[in-house]
Amino acid sequence: MSFKKIAPLPKPKKKQLPKPPKGHGHGHCHGHKPRRKPLPVHGER
Repeated sequence: MSFKKIAPLPKPKKKQLPKPPKGHGHGHCHGHKPRRKPLPVHGER
């Protein structure tokens, strides 16, 4: 039970981190990008 609870936690957390910035990077992780150039970021997508 202990290893079962630890497995689902680190897995979804690690998968969700690299996915949002790559897949929905223009929506979720678009906080430090628009600060530098918000126009190009919106124009590219």
